[in-house]
Amino acid sequence: MNEPVRKQPSVNETADLDAAIAELWGEAGRVEFIEANGIRFEVGVMGDGPKLALCLHGFPEHFISWRHQAPLLAERGYTVWAPNLRGYGRTDRPTAVRAYRLKTLMADVAGLWDAGAARGLSPSLLMAHDWGAIIAWAFVLNR
Repeated sequence: MNEPVRKQPSVNETADLDAAIAELWGEAGRVEFIEANGIRFEVGVMGDGPKLALCLHGFPEHFISWRHQAPLLAERGYTVWAPNLRGYGRTDRPTAVRAYRLKTLMADVAGLWDAGAARGLSPSLLMAHDWGAIIAWAFVLNR
């Protein structure tokens, strides 16, 4: 099995990217790296409520696409996790094509739910759009 490949950006690239994300995601948000299903996800996080809202982006997008919805969910008592899906942003990028099968992507969602539960969050809301919606539908129908 191929090990995940992590592109290591330069210090300047990282600083520029972090500044751009902070500007778009806003002061109330932060970025965390969360291990789930054997890879490291870059996750936009907002709020600190007891309920987890997991927001899956579309193709070819980034967690920033949830910047308008995340503050509203946080105001309503959710901790919002908007992960960059595998292969996007600074989330790990496995090299094997089989690492992007729908079954594996559903396992990513389950792993993120479990990671949230391990932090004391109650998985409560799954929101998705475009490609993320395909993953979410498959996850809900097969879970």
